Amino acid sequence: MSPPRSTHVRRTAPLRVSRTAAAAGTPLYRQLYAQLRERIESGDLAVGARLPSSRALTRTLGVARNTVDGALALLVTEGWIVRRVGAGTFVADRPVD
Repeated sequence: MSPPRSTHVRRTAPLRVSRTAAAAGTPLYRQLYAQLRERIESGDLAVGARLPSSRALTRTLGVARNTVDGALALLVTEGWIVRRVGAGTFVADRPVD
């Protein structure tokens, strides 16, 4: 009997937002949006991967829920993620330009 296959999980730096950058003109929701999109594009967040809930992101990042919802709404609009009521938020198939 062969041992179970291990799945490779990439370790990435935690998501962070900077109030200094926000004061300089990059809103917090745009910072979060850019980080999540970068992780999707790089493959760190694979197609079908479940994202943390907006409440969990709010607690982790120490930002308002509207900030997280703004970032997620932009990713939904651009086709990077899908939100399913009662199921969660997932990385969508790659959008086609």
